[in-house]
Amino acid sequence: SNTSFGAKILPGFGACDLAYDTSVLSNASGNICSGTTGSRGHYKVFAAANTTVRIVLNAHNNSGDGLIFNPVGVVFSDSTAPIAIDGNTIWIDSGTSGIVEIYVGGTLTLVSKPSVSKTYNFTFEIDYSET
Repeated sequence: SNTSFGAKILPGFGACDLAYDTSVLSNASGNICSGTTGSRGHYKVFAAANTTVRIVLNAHNNSGDGLIFNPVGVVFSDSTAPIAIDGNTIWIDSGTSGIVEIYVGGTLTLVSKPSVSKTYNFTFEIDYSET
């Protein structure tokens, strides 16, 4: 599922945090979160069983849209306890299933005032590779 900060972000400057474990929204600065709950992202990496997988969550930097997203989350497999992940590289065993799961939240920062009537979509990347 996709990471979402809810149906509406209030126009202004500030930052809204989305908890990767509970999907709770909270204002980090300013007052831009309009709700109390968003949707944490849930992503899966399918790898060969029992291999080491390298994972990095890459931020969305202002590409002219006035948005910055710094993802944080947790990564785990059927053989590895949850490991916190942010912009740093994580190495994890894919376990017997070969499936690595990632839950993502993070901080959305508005660096320019958004249009009231416009929908904003942005992408961030999860880099991964098997070793």
